[in-house]
Amino acid sequence: SVALGSDCNTVKGGNDDFLNMSRELFRRNFIFLLRFFLISVHPVFVKLLPFKRIFKDMTEFFLKLMSDTVNYREKNKVERNDFVQIMMQLREEDRNRSTLDRASHVELNNDTMAAQAFLFFVAGLDSVANTIGFALHELAMNHALQRRAVAEIQENIRKHGSLTYDAVRDMELIGRIVRESLRKYSPVGILTRQPS
Repeated sequence: SVALGSDCNTVKGGNDDFLNMSRELFRRNFIFLLRFFLISVHPVFVKLLPFKRIFKDMTEFFLKLMSDTVNYREKNKVERNDFVQIMMQLREEDRNRSTLDRASHVELNNDTMAAQAFLFFVAGLDSVANTIGFALHELAMNHALQRRAVAEIQENIRKHGSLTYDAVRDMELIGRIVRESLRKYSPVGILTRQPS
């Protein structure tokens, strides 16, 4: 995951923890759906049902991921332009804040950062998968555009040596295809528009 500072290699087909967690998160069975429904109906069910046990593996995974990532970066003075770095900077700013300002804030510790990382991960799964699916549908319907997209991908992989962040960033046509898919098939359930 680029945003969480972890090298997954999911594309290469390894045994990736992020892939396994996403499969586990969206694995549906009756008991899971019943618990989730009851918790959605009324928050009191969170205390009555063993909700933490449902996500025990995911909780441990994200706590370990965040702790390991933050400790490694602090120990080795590593900075990256990602979600974890933003949270680390906010935590540092929070530490430097005066005690008067601290009355109504939440401490940004590793547990809180892990919770934010989990929410970031979950929020991105469905919307990204749907957007990719719609973009692929558009490409399947337009063969000329599909050929141009394949040519652009091959050219950028040749230019950069492999499929890297820079190679993807240089794919202007692919970016336009994704933006058009987002315009036509918004991942947001209700989109309110105002005339200009």
